[in-house]
Amino acid sequence: RLERRPYLPNGTAVVRVASDIKLGNVKTGIIGVGEVGGPVYGPFKVLAGRYVGYVAHCGGVKSLAFEVGDGEAKEVVIEVRGHHVRIVVVDFFRRPLDGHLYVGIYGSVATCFRDIAKSPLDVVLPEGEYKAGVSFFRDVERGGYRTEEYISTWYSFRVEPGGRIALRDMSLDRLFAVEGNTLYIYRDGVTYLELLPAAALLGVFYALDKLSSAASRRLGGR
Repeated sequence: RLERRPYLPNGTAVVRVASDIKLGNVKTGIIGVGEVGGPVYGPFKVLAGRYVGYVAHCGGVKSLAFEVGDGEAKEVVIEVRGHHVRIVVVDFFRRPLDGHLYVGIYGSVATCFRDIAKSPLDVVLPEGEYKAGVSFFRDVERGGYRTEEYISTWYSFRVEPGGRIALRDMSLDRLFAVEGNTLYIYRDGVTYLELLPAAALLGVFYALDKLSSAASRRLGGR
C-alpha cells in the first residue's frame, strides 16, 4: 500500500554575484541551505519561505534577503562594486616616489592583493575592511655612510560605498595620510605639512618672547 505524503510548497533558488571587478576567490550561498566556491550558487530546490543569500569576498560578506513562493523559480543577484584605491610613497615635500613596494592587502575573508609593484600602486577593491602591509627601502645615513633601510608598516582601513578610505586603527604609527581614495605613505616618517603647525607655534613663542623682553627693558629703564 502506497503512503500518501503531504505536499510541501517548494520552489527553486539561485544566487548570483554581479560585479564590475574580478573578485578572485569568492563563496556564494544561502544561509541554512548551502555554499559553493564561486560566483553562482544553484539552482537548488528549497521549501517555500524566506531566505538570505550571500557572497563572501576578500573584503567581507554582502547578503540579501529574499522569498521563494510555491512553484517559483527565484533568481537573486547580489551586486558587489569595486573602487579604485591608490597607494603612494612620498618624500618630505610630498613628492611621489617611484620606488618598488611589496604590498599585501588582506580582507576579513581572504587575501585580496599580494605582489611587488611600483609606487604609485592602483588596486580595485570591493567595499569592506582591510589590513595592508607595505614594505619598501629608504636611504639613511649612519656614521657618515649612506645605506638602505628596510621599512615595513601596517595599515587598517575600510573602503566605504563611495570609494573613500576610512581609517580603522588610529593607534598605528602615523607614517601615512589618507585623502579620499589615496593612502600616502611617508618615506621619511614625516612631511613638511606635519611640521608647519609646529613651526608656526615656535614663531608665536618667539614673537611673545621678543615682546616680553622688550617690555622688561622698558620697565627696567624707568
